[in-house]
Amino acid sequence: LGADLIGFHTYSYVKHFLDSIRRTLGFENSYGEITANDRLVKVDSFPMGIDYKKFSSAANDAKVKKEISRIRKNVGDKKIVLSIDRLDYTKGMPQRLEAFDSFLDKYPEFKEKVTYILVAVPSRTKVEDYRLLKKQVDELVGKINGNHGTFGWVPIWYIYSSLQFHTLAALYNLAEAAIVTPIRDGMNLIAKEFIASKGDFKGTLILSETAGVAEELGEAVIVNPSDKEEIVNAIHDA
Repeated sequence: LGADLIGFHTYSYVKHFLDSIRRTLGFENSYGEITANDRLVKVDSFPMGIDYKKFSSAANDAKVKKEISRIRKNVGDKKIVLSIDRLDYTKGMPQRLEAFDSFLDKYPEFKEKVTYILVAVPSRTKVEDYRLLKKQVDELVGKINGNHGTFGWVPIWYIYSSLQFHTLAALYNLAEAAIVTPIRDGMNLIAKEFIASKGDFKGTLILSETAGVAEELGEAVIVNPSDKEEIVNAIHDA
């Protein structure tokens, strides 16, 4: 409250903050303005966005077109499910992998017809807890590929690396479905980048109800990131 203007990603975050101020300090508010003793503090939502034109026009770039052809040649005619995250506990990666494993169990007709491209961007690699998280993800990917993979088909393409823009744009363009299911995320721009990159191509966004961006992208398939069965059904519907 020492600030003159306080900004949040979404209106619900604004509302929670105003409720907290009223309950803990007794300061009333009206239309997002708090009277704090002898000062007026303005609170509002300022959703973070992306460079829309950069992503929407990327498919016309020669370098991106070449990357699209390369990836499609490797994947073949398989449907592509995509997720891109920092390797972080908030992103719900193990839960998502377990859901994909259950999806292949529940809907075996999709075996050899879908490839899940999982991109994990390295994060806090010197912290022990993050090394353990990577170990957990590595083991889950190995288990799923071992249980479901066949000669000529690997269910999960696991990429532990940052991606150059032309590869990122190509993956967005190719994916039939993107899974963005963090346990908690203030906003999440991956969801917006995926939508912007689709252009005239069809794609479905599976989105966590606990990501701030869910308040803006209401036409996505909204799921509880901790409900494995709900994610399984969402992948099938997508």
